[in-house]
Amino acid sequence: MALPPEGARRHPGVIVRRQKWTRGNANADMTAYLIRRLLFMIPTLLGIMLVAFVVVQFAPGGPVERVIAQLSGPAASPAAPLRWTR
Repeated sequence: MALPPEGARRHPGVIVRRQKWTRGNANADMTAYLIRRLLFMIPTLLGIMLVAFVVVQFAPGGPVERVIAQLSGPAASPAAPLRWTR
């Protein structure tokens, strides 16, 4: 049986070479990673703001009407004239 090449690990039926990690410029790699992450935050935040805006706008009554109704009390609701009173 032949031995696997140096730096390789033997798996059943497959020889997988280990990747040699070189230190390279770790500082530049981390800077590039951080810049990439920060740039991906922009469309993510815009998407979250868009979803929140759409949910608030399509909620029944709208945000301004709900605040006015809470400040005015239950008698000032739009359905108040339609209620039956005895």
